[in-house]
Amino acid sequence: MKKIRVSITQGLWISILSIMVSLTIHQKGVTFTIYKQGISFQYEDKQHASCEQKGQVQIRYGVSAGSLSWTTSAYSDYWGKVASELHYPFTKRVLSLCGENNLTSHFSVYLSYELGKINQDISTDTDWLLSISEEPWMKTKQPFYGQTQLSAIKIGYRISESGDKLRSQLSIFSGYHIYKLFVKMVDPVTYEIVEYEPANETIRVGLDSTYEIMYKGVKFELGGRFYFSPQFYLRGNLSYSPLLIIEANGYWNLRDMSITQSGTGDGIEEEISLNYSPTSSWQIGLTYRHMVFDLKKGNFINKLPDGTTGYGNWNSAQLMDKTIFISAIYKF
Repeated sequence: MKKIRVSITQGLWISILSIMVSLTIHQKGVTFTIYKQGISFQYEDKQHASCEQKGQVQIRYGVSAGSLSWTTSAYSDYWGKVASELHYPFTKRVLSLCGENNLTSHFSVYLSYELGKINQDISTDTDWLLSISEEPWMKTKQPFYGQTQLSAIKIGYRISESGDKLRSQLSIFSGYHIYKLFVKMVDPVTYEIVEYEPANETIRVGLDSTYEIMYKGVKFELGGRFYFSPQFYLRGNLSYSPLLIIEANGYWNLRDMSITQSGTGDGIEEEISLNYSPTSSWQIGLTYRHMVFDLKKGNFINKLPDGTTGYGNWNSAQLMDKTIFISAIYKF
Protein backbone atom coordinates (compact mmCIF):
# COMPACT_ATOMS: atom_id res chain seq x y z
CA MET A 1 0.00 0.00 0.00
CA LYS A 2 1.44 3.36 -1.06
CA LYS A 3 0.08 6.76 0.14
CA ILE A 4 0.87 10.18 -1.39
CA ARG A 5 -0.55 13.52 -0.13
CA VAL A 6 -0.59 16.50 -2.51
CA SER A 7 -1.34 20.05 -1.27
CA ILE A 8 -3.84 22.31 -3.14
CA THR A 9 -3.21 25.95 -3.87
CA GLN A 10 -4.78 28.50 -1.54
CA GLY A 11 -7.06 29.85 -4.28
CA LEU A 12 -8.51 26.40 -4.95
CA TRP A 13 -9.27 25.86 -1.27
CA ILE A 14 -11.20 29.16 -1.06
CA SER A 15 -13.53 27.90 -3.81
CA ILE A 16 -14.27 24.56 -2.14
CA LEU A 17 -14.02 25.42 1.57
CA SER A 18 -17.78 25.86 2.02
CA ILE A 19 -18.61 22.66 0.14
CA MET A 20 -16.32 20.20 1.98
CA VAL A 21 -16.54 17.76 -0.88
CA SER A 22 -15.43 14.20 -0.29
CA LEU A 23 -15.29 12.12 -3.39
CA THR A 24 -14.12 8.53 -3.44
CA ILE A 25 -13.61 6.59 -6.61
CA HIS A 26 -12.90 2.82 -6.55
CA GLN A 27 -11.59 1.28 -9.69
CA LYS A 28 -9.07 -1.59 -9.84
CA GLY A 29 -7.99 -0.90 -6.27
CA VAL A 30 -7.31 2.88 -6.77
CA THR A 31 -8.86 5.30 -4.25
CA PHE A 32 -8.92 9.13 -4.60
CA THR A 33 -10.34 11.17 -1.70
CA ILE A 34 -10.61 14.98 -1.66
CA TYR A 35 -10.42 16.64 1.77
CA LYS A 36 -9.91 20.28 2.71
CA GLN A 37 -6.28 19.53 3.62
CA GLY A 38 -5.52 18.06 0.23
CA ILE A 39 -5.95 15.00 -1.95
CA SER A 40 -5.29 11.58 -0.51
CA PHE A 41 -4.24 9.02 -3.11
CA GLN A 42 -4.12 5.30 -2.26
CA TYR A 43 -3.33 2.36 -4.49
CA GLU A 44 -3.89 -1.30 -3.69
CA ASP A 45 -3.04 -4.02 -6.18
CA LYS A 46 -5.99 -6.33 -5.58
CA GLN A 47 -4.89 -8.70 -8.29
CA HIS A 48 -1.79 -9.61 -6.29
CA ALA A 49 -3.22 -9.16 -2.80
CA SER A 50 -3.56 -12.90 -2.40
CA CYS A 51 0.18 -13.23 -3.02
CA GLU A 52 1.19 -10.93 -0.16
CA GLN A 53 1.27 -14.15 1.86
CA LYS A 54 4.15 -16.08 0.33
CA GLY A 55 3.43 -19.46 1.82
CA GLN A 56 3.01 -21.56 4.91
CA VAL A 57 4.63 -24.29 7.02
CA GLN A 58 2.53 -27.02 8.60
CA ILE A 59 3.37 -29.62 11.21
CA ARG A 60 0.97 -32.51 11.85
CA TYR A 61 0.77 -35.27 14.43
CA GLY A 62 -1.56 -38.19 13.93
CA VAL A 63 -2.57 -41.73 14.77
CA SER A 64 -3.22 -44.32 12.06
CA ALA A 65 -4.83 -47.70 11.59
CA GLY A 66 -4.39 -49.77 8.46
CA SER A 67 -3.14 -52.99 6.94
CA LEU A 68 -0.92 -54.48 4.26
CA SER A 69 -1.94 -57.75 2.62
CA TRP A 70 -0.24 -59.51 -0.27
CA THR A 71 -0.53 -62.87 -2.03
CA THR A 72 1.62 -64.91 -4.41
CA SER A 73 1.16 -68.09 -6.41
CA ALA A 74 3.57 -70.35 -8.30
CA TYR A 75 4.06 -73.86 -9.67
CA SER A 76 6.51 -76.26 -8.06
CA ASP A 77 7.81 -79.43 -9.73
CA TYR A 78 7.49 -81.21 -6.40
CA TRP A 79 4.41 -79.65 -4.77
CA GLY A 80 2.48 -78.54 -7.85
CA LYS A 81 0.50 -75.30 -7.50
CA VAL A 82 1.31 -73.39 -4.31
CA ALA A 83 0.14 -70.07 -2.86
CA SER A 84 0.96 -67.78 0.06
CA GLU A 85 -0.71 -64.87 1.83
CA LEU A 86 0.79 -62.47 4.35
CA HIS A 87 -1.27 -59.99 6.34
CA TYR A 88 0.04 -57.13 8.50
CA PRO A 89 -2.61 -55.14 10.44
CA PHE A 90 -1.03 -52.07 12.03
CA THR A 91 -1.48 -48.98 14.12
CA LYS A 92 1.09 -46.22 14.19
CA ARG A 93 1.97 -42.72 15.31
CA VAL A 94 2.69 -40.21 12.56
CA LEU A 95 4.60 -36.93 12.37
CA SER A 96 4.67 -34.88 9.17
CA LEU A 97 6.07 -31.58 7.94
CA CYS A 98 4.58 -29.74 4.97
CA GLY A 99 5.61 -26.57 3.16
CA GLU A 100 3.81 -24.42 0.61
CA ASN A 101 5.16 -21.57 -1.49
CA ASN A 102 2.93 -19.30 -3.57
CA LEU A 103 4.78 -18.78 -6.83
CA THR A 104 2.11 -16.45 -8.25
CA SER A 105 -1.46 -15.49 -7.38
CA HIS A 106 -2.60 -18.81 -8.90
CA PHE A 107 0.35 -21.22 -8.80
CA SER A 108 1.76 -22.89 -5.67
CA VAL A 109 4.29 -25.63 -4.98
CA TYR A 110 3.99 -28.08 -2.08
CA LEU A 111 6.55 -30.33 -0.37
CA SER A 112 5.83 -32.84 2.39
CA TYR A 113 7.55 -35.58 4.38
CA GLU A 114 5.93 -37.95 6.84
CA LEU A 115 7.34 -40.56 9.21
CA GLY A 116 5.25 -43.18 10.96
CA LYS A 117 6.28 -45.59 13.74
CA ILE A 118 4.36 -48.86 13.60
CA ASN A 119 3.43 -50.30 16.98
CA GLN A 120 4.12 -53.98 17.59
CA ASP A 121 1.30 -56.16 16.32
CA ILE A 122 0.68 -59.70 15.06
CA SER A 123 1.07 -60.73 11.40
CA THR A 124 -0.15 -63.94 9.77
CA ASP A 125 1.57 -66.10 7.15
CA THR A 126 -0.57 -68.72 5.39
CA ASP A 127 0.59 -71.29 2.80
CA TRP A 128 -1.45 -73.57 0.52
CA LEU A 129 -0.56 -76.67 -1.49
CA LEU A 130 -3.43 -76.20 -3.92
CA SER A 131 -2.64 -79.31 -5.96
CA ILE A 132 -3.45 -81.34 -2.83
CA SER A 133 -6.10 -79.31 -1.00
CA GLU A 134 -7.72 -75.89 -0.88
CA GLU A 135 -7.34 -75.88 2.90
CA PRO A 136 -4.25 -74.12 4.37
CA TRP A 137 -1.23 -76.37 4.68
CA MET A 138 0.61 -74.09 7.13
CA LYS A 139 -0.42 -71.00 9.08
CA THR A 140 1.70 -69.05 11.55
CA LYS A 141 1.37 -65.89 13.59
CA GLN A 142 4.32 -63.76 14.62
CA PRO A 143 4.92 -60.32 16.17
CA PHE A 144 6.17 -57.48 13.96
CA TYR A 145 6.96 -53.79 14.16
CA GLY A 146 8.24 -51.22 11.67
CA GLN A 147 7.84 -47.81 10.13
CA THR A 148 6.37 -45.94 7.16
CA GLN A 149 7.60 -42.99 5.12
CA LEU A 150 5.61 -40.77 2.79
CA SER A 151 7.18 -38.02 0.70
CA ALA A 152 5.48 -35.92 -1.95
CA ILE A 153 5.85 -32.90 -4.18
CA LYS A 154 3.03 -31.28 -6.11
CA ILE A 155 2.16 -28.10 -7.99
CA GLY A 156 -1.27 -26.54 -7.60
CA TYR A 157 -3.28 -24.10 -9.70
CA ARG A 158 -6.17 -22.13 -8.23
CA ILE A 159 -8.83 -22.16 -10.93
CA SER A 160 -11.75 -20.42 -9.24
CA GLU A 161 -12.70 -18.14 -6.40
CA SER A 162 -16.15 -16.83 -5.51
CA GLY A 163 -16.80 -13.50 -3.90
CA ASP A 164 -14.55 -10.81 -2.44
CA LYS A 165 -14.67 -12.62 0.90
CA LEU A 166 -13.37 -15.82 -0.72
CA ARG A 167 -16.35 -17.96 0.27
CA SER A 168 -15.11 -20.89 -1.80
CA GLN A 169 -12.09 -21.96 -3.79
CA LEU A 170 -11.27 -24.73 -6.27
CA SER A 171 -7.78 -25.94 -7.21
CA ILE A 172 -6.13 -28.67 -9.26
CA PHE A 173 -2.80 -30.34 -8.51
CA SER A 174 -0.29 -32.62 -10.14
CA GLY A 175 2.59 -34.26 -8.33
CA TYR A 176 4.69 -37.28 -7.44
CA HIS A 177 4.67 -39.31 -4.21
CA ILE A 178 6.50 -42.25 -2.64
CA TYR A 179 5.10 -44.42 0.16
CA LYS A 180 7.38 -46.94 1.90
CA LEU A 181 6.50 -49.53 4.53
CA PHE A 182 9.09 -51.61 6.39
CA VAL A 183 8.36 -54.41 8.86
CA LYS A 184 10.50 -56.72 10.97
CA MET A 185 9.10 -60.08 12.14
CA VAL A 186 10.39 -61.54 15.39
CA ASP A 187 9.80 -64.35 17.93
CA PRO A 188 7.78 -66.00 19.31
CA VAL A 189 6.04 -67.83 16.46
CA THR A 190 2.65 -69.44 16.93
CA TYR A 191 2.00 -72.40 14.64
CA GLU A 192 -1.77 -72.53 14.18
CA ILE A 193 -1.80 -75.11 11.36
CA VAL A 194 0.96 -77.55 10.41
CA GLU A 195 0.39 -79.90 7.45
CA TYR A 196 -3.39 -79.31 7.58
CA GLU A 197 -3.60 -80.17 11.31
CA PRO A 198 -4.29 -77.70 14.15
CA ALA A 199 -1.11 -77.11 16.15
CA ASN A 200 -1.56 -74.04 18.39
CA GLU A 201 2.04 -74.17 19.54
CA THR A 202 4.06 -71.06 20.38
CA ILE A 203 7.84 -71.39 20.35
CA ARG A 204 10.97 -69.33 19.82
CA VAL A 205 12.73 -70.31 16.62
CA GLY A 206 15.07 -67.35 16.12
CA LEU A 207 12.78 -65.46 13.74
CA ASP A 208 14.40 -62.29 12.40
CA SER A 209 12.82 -61.65 8.99
CA THR A 210 12.22 -58.37 7.16
CA TYR A 211 9.95 -57.07 4.41
CA GLU A 212 9.79 -53.70 2.66
CA ILE A 213 7.36 -52.44 0.02
CA MET A 214 7.31 -49.18 -1.92
CA TYR A 215 4.53 -47.51 -3.93
CA LYS A 216 5.55 -44.59 -6.14
CA GLY A 217 4.08 -42.63 -9.02
CA VAL A 218 2.36 -39.53 -10.37
CA LYS A 219 -0.90 -38.36 -8.86
CA PHE A 220 -3.59 -35.92 -9.95
CA GLU A 221 -5.61 -34.08 -7.37
CA LEU A 222 -8.71 -31.91 -7.05
CA GLY A 223 -8.98 -29.68 -3.98
CA GLY A 224 -11.54 -27.27 -2.62
CA ARG A 225 -12.15 -24.91 0.28
CA PHE A 226 -15.36 -23.50 1.70
CA TYR A 227 -15.25 -20.64 4.18
CA PHE A 228 -17.93 -20.59 6.86
CA SER A 229 -16.44 -17.35 8.18
CA PRO A 230 -13.12 -15.50 7.86
CA GLN A 231 -11.78 -17.76 10.66
CA PHE A 232 -13.35 -21.16 9.83
CA TYR A 233 -13.04 -23.12 6.62
CA LEU A 234 -13.46 -26.69 5.40
CA ARG A 235 -10.88 -28.17 3.03
CA GLY A 236 -11.18 -31.33 0.96
CA ASN A 237 -8.81 -33.11 -1.46
CA LEU A 238 -9.29 -36.12 -3.70
CA SER A 239 -6.32 -37.58 -5.60
CA TYR A 240 -5.83 -40.50 -7.96
CA SER A 241 -2.64 -42.26 -9.05
CA PRO A 242 -3.38 -44.08 -12.33
CA LEU A 243 -0.02 -45.87 -12.57
CA LEU A 244 1.92 -46.79 -9.46
CA ILE A 245 5.25 -48.59 -9.65
CA ILE A 246 5.26 -51.14 -6.83
CA GLU A 247 8.46 -52.83 -5.65
CA ALA A 248 9.16 -55.02 -2.64
CA ASN A 249 11.85 -57.22 -1.19
CA GLY A 250 11.99 -59.54 1.79
CA TYR A 251 14.30 -61.87 3.64
CA TRP A 252 13.10 -64.98 5.52
CA ASN A 253 16.01 -65.85 7.79
CA LEU A 254 14.68 -69.25 8.92
CA ARG A 255 14.93 -70.50 5.34
CA ASP A 256 17.74 -68.13 4.30
CA MET A 257 15.48 -67.13 1.41
CA SER A 258 15.13 -63.76 -0.30
CA ILE A 259 12.16 -62.58 -2.35
CA THR A 260 11.97 -59.73 -4.87
CA GLN A 261 8.60 -58.49 -6.15
CA SER A 262 7.68 -55.92 -8.79
CA GLY A 263 4.46 -54.79 -10.41
CA THR A 264 2.11 -51.93 -11.22
CA GLY A 265 -1.14 -50.69 -9.75
CA ASP A 266 -3.12 -47.59 -8.82
CA GLY A 267 -4.05 -45.60 -5.74
CA ILE A 268 -6.58 -43.19 -4.31
CA GLU A 269 -6.28 -40.69 -1.48
CA GLU A 270 -9.02 -38.72 0.26
CA GLU A 271 -8.50 -35.97 2.82
CA ILE A 272 -10.85 -33.60 4.63
CA SER A 273 -10.00 -31.07 7.32
CA LEU A 274 -11.60 -28.36 9.43
CA ASN A 275 -9.37 -25.36 10.10
CA TYR A 276 -9.55 -22.38 12.44
CA SER A 277 -7.47 -19.18 12.23
CA PRO A 278 -7.11 -17.46 15.62
CA THR A 279 -4.78 -14.90 13.98
CA SER A 280 -3.82 -13.94 10.44
CA SER A 281 -0.55 -15.90 10.76
CA TRP A 282 -1.62 -19.03 12.64
CA GLN A 283 -4.08 -21.83 12.03
CA ILE A 284 -5.01 -25.04 13.81
CA GLY A 285 -6.77 -27.95 12.15
CA LEU A 286 -8.26 -31.41 12.46
CA THR A 287 -7.77 -33.73 9.45
CA TYR A 288 -8.93 -37.18 8.36
CA ARG A 289 -7.04 -38.98 5.56
CA HIS A 290 -7.77 -42.29 3.84
CA MET A 291 -5.33 -43.92 1.38
CA VAL A 292 -5.62 -47.15 -0.62
CA PHE A 293 -2.84 -48.45 -2.90
CA ASP A 294 -3.54 -51.59 -4.93
CA LEU A 295 -1.43 -53.92 -7.06
CA LYS A 296 -2.98 -54.88 -10.40
CA LYS A 297 -0.26 -57.04 -11.93
CA GLY A 298 3.10 -58.31 -10.72
CA ASN A 299 5.63 -61.12 -10.41
CA PHE A 300 8.24 -62.33 -7.95
CA ILE A 301 11.58 -64.16 -7.74
CA ASN A 302 12.67 -66.39 -4.84
CA LYS A 303 16.33 -67.19 -4.22
CA LEU A 304 17.41 -70.03 -1.92
CA PRO A 305 20.91 -70.52 -0.42
CA ASP A 306 21.63 -73.52 -2.68
CA GLY A 307 21.25 -71.27 -5.72
CA THR A 308 17.74 -72.43 -6.58
CA THR A 309 15.57 -69.70 -8.09
CA GLY A 310 11.79 -69.75 -8.19
CA TYR A 311 9.42 -67.57 -10.19
CA GLY A 312 5.74 -66.83 -9.76
CA ASN A 313 2.88 -64.37 -9.81
CA TRP A 314 2.49 -61.52 -7.36
CA ASN A 315 -1.30 -61.51 -7.35
CA SER A 316 -2.17 -58.73 -4.91
CA ALA A 317 -0.62 -56.17 -2.60
CA GLN A 318 -3.13 -53.82 -1.01
CA LEU A 319 -2.21 -51.12 1.46
CA MET A 320 -4.89 -49.26 3.44
CA ASP A 321 -4.02 -46.37 5.73
CA LYS A 322 -6.48 -44.24 7.74
CA THR A 323 -5.10 -41.34 9.76
CA ILE A 324 -6.47 -38.59 12.02
CA PHE A 325 -4.20 -35.53 12.37
CA ILE A 326 -4.07 -32.42 14.50
CA SER A 327 -2.07 -29.64 12.87
CA ALA A 328 -0.55 -26.24 13.41
CA ILE A 329 0.04 -23.94 10.43
CA TYR A 330 2.17 -20.82 10.29
CA LYS A 331 1.63 -18.45 7.35
CA PHE A 332 4.33 -16.05 6.21
